[in-house]
Amino acid sequence: MAEAGALRTYVSGSPGAGDGLADDFAFADEAAAAIGSAHTRVPVDREDFIADWPAMVGRLGVPLSTPNEVAIYAVARRLRADGHVVTLSGEGADEIFAGYELPMMTAWGQITSAPEATGAEDGEAALRSAAWLLPSQKSLFVRPEFWEAVDGDGFLLASYGRLMEASRAEAYALGETGSLGRLRGFLGVQRRVNLSGLLQRLDTATMLASVEGRTPFADAGVLAAAGRLRMEDLFRPGEPPQTKIALREAFSGAVPASICARPKRSFPLPFQGWLSGLTPRCLENAFVREVYSEEAIAFVCADPARHWNLAWPMVNLAIWSEAWLPAGAGV
Repeated sequence: MAEAGALRTYVSGSPGAGDGLADDFAFADEAAAAIGSAHTRVPVDREDFIADWPAMVGRLGVPLSTPNEVAIYAVARRLRADGHVVTLSGEGADEIFAGYELPMMTAWGQITSAPEATGAEDGEAALRSAAWLLPSQKSLFVRPEFWEAVDGDGFLLASYGRLMEASRAEAYALGETGSLGRLRGFLGVQRRVNLSGLLQRLDTATMLASVEGRTPFADAGVLAAAGRLRMEDLFRPGEPPQTKIALREAFSGAVPASICARPKRSFPLPFQGWLSGLTPRCLENAFVREVYSEEAIAFVCADPARHWNLAWPMVNLAIWSEAWLPAGAGV
């Protein structure tokens, strides 16, 4: 495709979002140069973020899943403006080939420290690893009557326990038992929860711009092939841990070594510093005040950049309720 002049690549993000390792623009430029694609940068700044977040919620009818959904939408808009209606994206590689270093090491810590843990206990550990706010912390910020109504996240904990049991059984059916079987169980939960969310995020963000996003790594055949690999060919704990081993080895001669050896980064947007532009919505929002205590709202709005993990869901609820709840409607 590159030789025919037909290969185009796109990257989004915010320049200066982090250190050199977190600069997706620089690494995307390097990859594009190596494969010979016509490459386009699509930057997202504070004004874009503050404008697009409420606009997307207003059209989707649900809060956004993650901040970088705004960046995916920005890429999709640019694709459409350039006349392209179908694109390939890389969702699935990390959940299927064990690319997430921190969750995998957290899982390994649970396995080694609690060798007799049940599926429910491993499920709770997986939830703690994925949560922006732990259940024990959440109860301090939401209103007591709301916390009681959701049974203290009892449904969520039970769901993770069932998912872990199913993932363990699947791993054992593939012939992996013991510690590595449990580790594959954690990877299976990432696939069932994280990947499902990422695929939904990609689909909604791209379709808002009338673009179809396709995900070859999430293909059923690729999943089956990954299941035939040993867990040690996917991930090895250590200092540093080795992630996504099979993919790194498979493509070691096809892309620059600096990219194959690059540590995992999380498609960063420096949204933490942008939240202050939207947190005033929370102060008088009736729906937010039914969910969160007044003290929690004041605490978050006083320094949203520092308490971004609290501010993100709070502002999300405020934006969603303004767009979709009738005036005066409660929980």
